[in-house]
Amino acid sequence: MFGKGAMSKGEAMNSLGDLIARTLYVRGLSQREASIRAEMAHSTLSKIINGKTKEIKNSTLIRLSEVLQIPVHELQDAHNADLYAARAELEQDEDYQRLVARTPKDKLEQVLNNIRAKAEDDPDLSAQLETWLRRRR
Repeated sequence: MFGKGAMSKGEAMNSLGDLIARTLYVRGLSQREASIRAEMAHSTLSKIINGKTKEIKNSTLIRLSEVLQIPVHELQDAHNADLYAARAELEQDEDYQRLVARTPKDKLEQVLNNIRAKAEDDPDLSAQLETWLRRRR
């Protein structure tokens, strides 16, 4: 996180949280004040900053961009970087690889369709998922 330096092995990447924390610091805003201005629970903002939640709606990122006075695409890019890093880390996990090898392709297709539905607002993520699926067929 902000001020910690390099990540240790097993620590999740949190580009979005780092960006928000740095911007709050520069703007002189507390998490509580920012959450009030963004009309969200303080606990929600805290979870985003600390990387404790991965499901973040675009509407949340838009409200945060307004409060932080930064372009929404910077928040989206940071969030996508976190998702890509988490997926890459997951793909390296031996248990995950064994599960994928044993899971019928139609079940994987169903899971990926669910993910695609969630990624409709992000063409880059959709393209990454399509590439991932083609490699596994």
